[in-house]
Amino acid sequence: MNHMQEQNWKDECGITSSSFLHQIGPGKGPMTIMALPKIARDELGMRILDINTNSLGSIEPDHAERLRAEVDRTGCIVTNIKLNQRDIDMNHADPAERERALAVYRKSVDAAAILGARWVRPLPPDEKPDMQIHIDGYRALADYAATNDIQVIVEEYGW
Repeated sequence: MNHMQEQNWKDECGITSSSFLHQIGPGKGPMTIMALPKIARDELGMRILDINTNSLGSIEPDHAERLRAEVDRTGCIVTNIKLNQRDIDMNHADPAERERALAVYRKSVDAAAILGARWVRPLPPDEKPDMQIHIDGYRALADYAATNDIQVIVEEYGW
């Protein structure tokens, strides 16, 4: 059972780590992702966190476990992980590149599961993809995510 099921959060708002895009991350500023739960809770009065992989720092299990401990310690929850890895493409014409992207996304789903997230959202391509490849990629990711009780969000990018 994840945090969203344990408590009623319907009347609360949260914050996305992208709001701190210029402050979080290696070489970006004085803040770390580990500080976000405490800042959100103590300074902003928020408990709901939406995290982008570009501010997460790592999708390695030990990193996710440390962040989960901080999230739990502060009474926060992680609802969503936006998979913003720009160097992969699950819509690529080359099947090997698509599989490489799905491997990274699966590892990201594993990190999201450790963090207690309910949803993940892969980064949509800038250009309209081959829709069959796109749908197949989403289905493969959704099937994997479901094994972790996580749903995949589809974000439409205007194409």
